[in-house]
Amino acid sequence: YSNDRGRTWKKYSANPVLDLGEKDFRDPKVFWHEPSRKWVMAVAWPIHRKVRFYGSSDLKNWSHLSDFGPAGSTTGIWECPDLFPIALSGRGRTDKWLLVVNVGSGAPAGGSGCQYFTGRFDGTHFHPDPQPQGAQWADWGRDFYAAVSWSDIPKRDGRRIWLGWMSNWDYANDVPTSPWRSAMSIPRSLRLRDSEQGLRLLQEPVDELKKLRHHRQRIALKEVSAIADLGALADRTSDTFELEAELELEKSSGLALRIAGKDTEETVLRVDTSVGEARLDRTRSGEVGFHKAFPGVFRSPVRTIDGKLKIRMFVDTSSVEIFFNEGETVITGLVLMKPGQRKLGLEVVRGKVLEGRVSTWDLRSAWRGGKVASREP
Repeated sequence: YSNDRGRTWKKYSANPVLDLGEKDFRDPKVFWHEPSRKWVMAVAWPIHRKVRFYGSSDLKNWSHLSDFGPAGSTTGIWECPDLFPIALSGRGRTDKWLLVVNVGSGAPAGGSGCQYFTGRFDGTHFHPDPQPQGAQWADWGRDFYAAVSWSDIPKRDGRRIWLGWMSNWDYANDVPTSPWRSAMSIPRSLRLRDSEQGLRLLQEPVDELKKLRHHRQRIALKEVSAIADLGALADRTSDTFELEAELELEKSSGLALRIAGKDTEETVLRVDTSVGEARLDRTRSGEVGFHKAFPGVFRSPVRTIDGKLKIRMFVDTSSVEIFFNEGETVITGLVLMKPGQRKLGLEVVRGKVLEGRVSTWDLRSAWRGGKVASREP
């Protein structure tokens, strides 16, 4: 505990405050539940595929409230839970809650991933909404895990913001970076949206990231049915950039958005509206040979809304984060391309882009007071 706002810490003499006598009992997330006037802890009971809830008035003496699970994806152990109220798009605050459960294996792209449940929390039990067949996934890429949200964002702000660990337990210990290994995703603002399949999570990059934008370039597209002429957008001046695209597509169209690097390196996002699927292909995205599980093509559902598809993409030195349709589908992946100028390409492989707009921005470093360590393969 700390009495000086976290500057120094002391070990509590009566530790541990909660112990089941099991090795696999971890990742407590504690929050204040105002309606019941107590602290609530969500904690993982990993090998049982459960989240346990405990309550306390003083953070030292805890009583068991209830358990949730097994449910959703149970192939891998359950870790890093989080529980919080969440806004429903267009309706402000509601009584809806989001229970986040990260799983050590069994995610759609393979290995570890982040699933979620919508429902209601009454201070003792989490009551889930009727669930679709299978799990609901926060991210369809290979590299979004252990997502956890910030507590105590000011009420006047009203957002719920989280970020995740950008790696996968299949190869996390082998990623060839130095002097660092692993990074976090960009912060994402969360809300729920009604859909034909029920409530779905929306994740959008926080607005503060717009402060990093500079050197905007944009182009309009019309009646494109082959390789699009992107003009000045094609040659990027920075390894790190943001892209926004809104495309009106002919039915059953197929697209390929390429980020090309040096030599034959390329990271490719393909969209096939005939089957409602997006695919992130990193088989030739640079350094891929360090682990057999790293290269691959990773699929996600995607749809057009009134014939239009929105894409927002953040490209960093070693990662790509892609948000479709205001974040109703997200793909996060590490891409270890050689440093140097990127080339951007858009090809319509089937059908037609009837009309569209594409904008890009170079991104300033978010670091202050020093250089960012570069990746050294």
